[in-house]
Amino acid sequence: MLQWETQTEKDVKAHLVERTIDGIIWTEVGRISGQLNSNTLRHYQLEDLAPLPKAYYRLRSIDLDGQENKSNTILLTRKSDHFGITSVFPSPTVDNVTVQFTSLQEETVTIRVLDLTGRLVLTQTVDAVQDLNERLLQLTGLQAGMYTVTITDSAGVSAPVRFIKQ
Repeated sequence: MLQWETQTEKDVKAHLVERTIDGIIWTEVGRISGQLNSNTLRHYQLEDLAPLPKAYYRLRSIDLDGQENKSNTILLTRKSDHFGITSVFPSPTVDNVTVQFTSLQEETVTIRVLDLTGRLVLTQTVDAVQDLNERLLQLTGLQAGMYTVTITDSAGVSAPVRFIKQ
């Protein structure tokens, strides 16, 4: 649940809550109508219905004339109760891709990248910490195309996540 306040609003059409994992590509989580004109304290809240384990958020307020004001960025990190990949970015990519995943305990996991025929093209063993982990994979030598990445721990294999290499 994201909450914020405004002390005054002048010609504010809407407040947009945005989220990013990389600080570059922002996606809208939701929007709430603004108070066109208000000189009193206003309380707002918006629920992120698909929160990520780790994401940056900001508020973008849009005036009637199209001008925008952006808030400072905040980082929210949530505890996870399941093992798996939370995000793979950027996609499409050229040289490397970052794989974010959660682990339920400290252990060694194996990251596997497969091409669309199911052929293993890259494997990497890493020591994971409990909760959120991040690993940069070098993709040099791989041809352009679509790939899937999975992570295996002592209990099983994560759901595959696709990414595109240009």
